[in-house]
Amino acid sequence: MKIVAQGLDYFKDSWNRFDFLIVFLTWIIIILAWFGIGQDIEMLGTILRTLRICRVFRLINKQEDLMQIFNTLMSALPAMGSLGALLLLLIFMFAIIGTSFFALVDLDGAAEMNKHANFQTFGASFLTLVRCATGEAWNSIMFDSSQSRSLLY
Repeated sequence: MKIVAQGLDYFKDSWNRFDFLIVFLTWIIIILAWFGIGQDIEMLGTILRTLRICRVFRLINKQEDLMQIFNTLMSALPAMGSLGALLLLLIFMFAIIGTSFFALVDLDGAAEMNKHANFQTFGASFLTLVRCATGEAWNSIMFDSSQSRSLLY
């Protein structure tokens, strides 16, 4: 509708060109998927459509208050990166400790600990601690780890 209303002036705005490219590529992917060309090509269309979220950045340029908030966020990113690195270091250390203490906990009969959430390997331990850091069933994992069940007995 915008192309019909604006004619060739539609393509003078870079955001309109961006939208046109996304829609055009999505249509090509849908047509290719309809003819059965390529496997799982529909996912590319979904990824392309999620790129339209970038249009939100257009609002930042138009509003001064949003621009100040965005600039504050950009200036805080290095500190947030350092904080994230510190958090990953702590999770790394506690994953090693958790693996050494709880690697032999039997998973049979456990409420939350299973083949995905356990302390039997370092990788599973690391992912379990990331899960606990997000608040996902950390108390059930704590209770399952404190049981006296062991693989040795």
